[in-house]
Amino acid sequence: MRKRILSLTLCLAVVLSGMAPVFAVEEQVSEAPEQVVQTEGQEAEQVPEEQVQTDTADEPEAAAESTETAEPETVAEPAAQAETEGEAEADSETTAADSQTLKEKVTAEVYKGNNVIDVSEYNTTVKNAENVADEVTEENTAVTETSVGVDENGKANVVVVDVDPVMAMAIAEANSTAYTEEEQDQIKSAYDDYFASITGDNAQYFGALSPYFTAKETNGYPINAMLSVASISLHDDGYYYNDKTNEQQSAQDIVTTISAFTIANSFAVNFYGSDVIAAKDEALATLDDSMTTPQKLLALNDWLAQK
Repeated sequence: MRKRILSLTLCLAVVLSGMAPVFAVEEQVSEAPEQVVQTEGQEAEQVPEEQVQTDTADEPEAAAESTETAEPETVAEPAAQAETEGEAEADSETTAADSQTLKEKVTAEVYKGNNVIDVSEYNTTVKNAENVADEVTEENTAVTETSVGVDENGKANVVVVDVDPVMAMAIAEANSTAYTEEEQDQIKSAYDDYFASITGDNAQYFGALSPYFTAKETNGYPINAMLSVASISLHDDGYYYNDKTNEQQSAQDIVTTISAFTIANSFAVNFYGSDVIAAKDEALATLDDSMTTPQKLLALNDWLAQK
């Protein structure tokens, strides 16, 4: 009997010792999820597992909503920007076209002999009219100064132009001839080029204009005064004639003669300009501020007599 009890005891011990590892494994397995949950909770700053799952599930929906909301703005923005740029470009082109037309109008009126030019039909701003007037002054030797008048609505209504006195006489002379309007314009343009060749930067070579250049053997007709050097004069019938042959000159003959003087002036400056400046400086060295005008003239006369 004691042997049987001992055998049972040993068997029971063996069985119990064999089950212990199984219990331990089951216990470890059951504890593993808790450890995983705890690790995830620690990395997520102890956010509950259900909340983590809910937030993760909501992320695609939020991203989809954000994408849907942004799409209309992305599509609309380039279209609006293109429309704005197109309108600005159209306005700029319109303004440029109006300014060019206005400039042509002012220039044409100047060479018609009009000093006060009505620009109210253009409905332009004072600033734009001033810019146009400045361009006219810069591009045309005849124009010395301009100003702009303003109406009660703050728009430019007139451009007032000051024309060089010599050019004003030349314009009046050309307009008084019997040549066609187109031919008159050609004559005025040719004389304008000639006038530019002896004024402006070239005035230091040719000096101030004197009556010899503007009224020689004429009644204040500068073109006629210049042409008289070539034996050409303006007759009462409104045409220029060759005084030697009494042959009527065409407008092209007059343009060609004026252009010859212009070219000669250019060659004179290129070949003799530096010599003229050197002689002028030498002559001025004989003068001082204490002299009266007659004394200066006598000093220059003495200097010239020694040359």
